[in-house]
Amino acid sequence: MLQRFPDDPLSPEAVADYFGTLWHSWGDEALDSAEVGETAKVRGILRAIEKAGLACPFEDIERAFRLIGEEQKAVIVRDGDYGVAQTRLDELQWGSPGTAARAFQPFTVNVPFGLWRALWEAGVLVWWRRDRFDEQFALLEAPSLYDARAGLAVEGLSDLGAILA
Repeated sequence: MLQRFPDDPLSPEAVADYFGTLWHSWGDEALDSAEVGETAKVRGILRAIEKAGLACPFEDIERAFRLIGEEQKAVIVRDGDYGVAQTRLDELQWGSPGTAARAFQPFTVNVPFGLWRALWEAGVLVWWRRDRFDEQFALLEAPSLYDARAGLAVEGLSDLGAILA
């Protein structure tokens, strides 16, 4: 999409093209596979809506719908051109967890749990103010891993140790 829409990859046309390509490549079986319903399960949110018609089970659909799966963990980008600055961290350290979470939103990326664990084991994540906020905020200590256009850029996890050196 970046090659096809280099000037505005988040334009409505680029987003529509991305999801059209994704749907065409993977198909509805892969992309709409959530099970809807407690007892009479229907595979696929769109099928559940189609099957139920006007008696659509909205509560069941809400439970089944997850844009980002629960197997994701948040990483807060620190420093660099796109991360939260140390001065802002100093300001937030005595505030409430909610205030900190809202302030961190623009600097947060969600990653699959396996990648999060690999980043942790490589030593590029640390808990921010664990003494005050427990294990709520994981900071990425290697801002070079974050790219404004591509997001978190981890090519080879075996190279993570070299990034910190």
